[in-house]
Amino acid sequence: MNKRFSPRLPLVVWMTIRLPHYGNAPLFLVCLCLGATLTGYAASLTNEPAGDLSLAEAINLAQARHPGIQTANLDMHAADGRVTQAGLRPNPDLSVEAANFGGRKEVSGFDAAEYTVQLEQRLELGGKRSKRLRVAEADRQLTVFDFEARCLDIRAETSHRFVAVQGAQERLALARESCALADAFVKAVAERVRAGRASPMDEEKARILLAQQQTLLDSAQQVLQTARIRLSAMWGTVTPRFERVRGDLFVLPAVSDLPTLTGRLSANPDLSRWATEVEQRKAVLAQEEAARLPDVTIGGGVRRFSDMDSHAFVASISVPLPLFDRNQGRVHEAVILVEKAENQRRAAALDATAALTEAYQIFATALRRSTTLKNDVLPRSKTVFDAVQSGYAQGKYTYLDLLDARRTLFDGQTEYLETLVSVHQALTELERLIGGTLSASDNK
Repeated sequence: MNKRFSPRLPLVVWMTIRLPHYGNAPLFLVCLCLGATLTGYAASLTNEPAGDLSLAEAINLAQARHPGIQTANLDMHAADGRVTQAGLRPNPDLSVEAANFGGRKEVSGFDAAEYTVQLEQRLELGGKRSKRLRVAEADRQLTVFDFEARCLDIRAETSHRFVAVQGAQERLALARESCALADAFVKAVAERVRAGRASPMDEEKARILLAQQQTLLDSAQQVLQTARIRLSAMWGTVTPRFERVRGDLFVLPAVSDLPTLTGRLSANPDLSRWATEVEQRKAVLAQEEAARLPDVTIGGGVRRFSDMDSHAFVASISVPLPLFDRNQGRVHEAVILVEKAENQRRAAALDATAALTEAYQIFATALRRSTTLKNDVLPRSKTVFDAVQSGYAQGKYTYLDLLDARRTLFDGQTEYLETLVSVHQALTELERLIGGTLSASDNK
């Protein structure tokens, strides 16, 4: 288990991954019961804050309460049971036989009956038990990789929804600012109309603009509420207690170049699992090849002869004759599945590299766009708006000029927010692909 997950895992999961496996069923049941108790206790300590919510707190809540992680944890417990079962030896067979009774004449009663009590044991040859255990242990390791991948999925989805709330908060603040500005416009235009320096039609247009901004403000409030509900759903509630998410959407972490990130792809459990997947299928192949060798069943017991009032020992040995079924079909299938796993591993590496390249290009494009908007478009739009607003008060510009300048500034601010959200979403996708954080200084 990669230690980067340990601090955020529920206590039961940490114990499950690190407890040794002795093939002891009572120990397994005790650990399972203890784990269930500790999980409930840990969940009771993980409460959603009523005020501000940080991303780290949101991720901890999701990892403690999301059903997907709990399901993956149960899969590991189930795999423990399969490991235990794979290490068990075959049960012996006890047989009781009665013969030579209930016939005619000398064998009409039970005086000539023969009774045989025999114990038989199947002996697995070819190392079948050890090979079966190897397959089960590899299967369990795959469930650990699946658990890690599920943790990353939950973290990434929580981050996506957290950023969506951040963006909705900023858009609401922008809508409120725009609404306040529109209200100020109405008052300013009304004053000019009363002074006879503007047409009453300008005041009507200003009031229409204010009504539009109020509609946008209502929409922004609804979008924020929906985003808050979607975020809180990650830890199983549709009535969020938190009021705001805490974090600066305008601060971006330093990100390594693409070759460096590509080198970190091996930390992704979706890729690292394939080495174990190949080994598991090779173990299955070895198990099927061992099944070619028939098992031997030996037996021994006691036979009683009623007519002679005597006893004697009996022994038996039986071996299946592999004349027709030599397990050739399953061996052939296992060989093909090993080859398939090798191809799937190469395909997974190519797909992950392509996905990382695409996510990095999206990030780089959005980052360049946000830089251009911040350093060029927004300052120029603000300068133009301030000049037109001042000139309108002096009668140099018309109300349409003022409205156009304001719309340009508002559109630029809105686009900047959307671009920042895209940057953070791309960062989240990059972290999911590399299986870790991008840097120690980021705001995640």
